[in-house]
Amino acid sequence: MSLKRTALLRRTGLSPGTKPLRRSTKPIRASTPEHRASSRAFRQAVLLRDPVCRLCGVAPSVDAHHILPKGRGGSDNPENGAGLDRKCHDYITHTVQGQRLARSLGLTIGKELPSP
Repeated sequence: MSLKRTALLRRTGLSPGTKPLRRSTKPIRASTPEHRASSRAFRQAVLLRDPVCRLCGVAPSVDAHHILPKGRGGSDNPENGAGLDRKCHDYITHTVQGQRLARSLGLTIGKELPSP
């Protein structure tokens, strides 16, 4: 197992058998002051609306998750967001199992994932 994968598993608390998603190869766009202000307002609105993680329902929300990612046409409208704790956000962002769970709960929208 690679050191990067081991570090990701350790940071997120996932088991070694968890299958990761592929990383995007798209270039990252430079942030503008308008984009940063919009992102801050989105985060504040989502975390105010969802003080407790919408996935586990136990831990306080610290991350604002885009249900439809901005890179795929999503917006910074708070209706396109869900408040999640860090561990749950990493789980649904970085694993196939997490994507499936999030989709079943309505926390993601997107194409079908490859079967494990």
